[in-house]
Amino acid sequence: MKNYYTTETYIQKFIKQKYGKKDIPLDELNYRFILDFENFLNDYKPKDHHKPINNNGVMKTYGTFAEDGQFGCYDGLAG
Repeated sequence: MKNYYTTETYIQKFIKQKYGKKDIPLDELNYRFILDFENFLNDYKPKDHHKPINNNGVMKTYGTFAEDGQFGCYDGLAG
């Protein structure tokens, strides 16, 4: 569950930064969204004590996003 919550937090930050919204409809989740999310993770610089995400962390976060949700299980994403 820890990975789910971490991934959910990153997705929320990404949506807020990219779209200026709290949420987006599922039909807006497409390949471009995934590429932009991956770039967001690679560029993300935490403002707290955590270190930036390395490539392995990006792949783990992406994997959690892809396997847990098939894009639909994230309650916050279902507009």
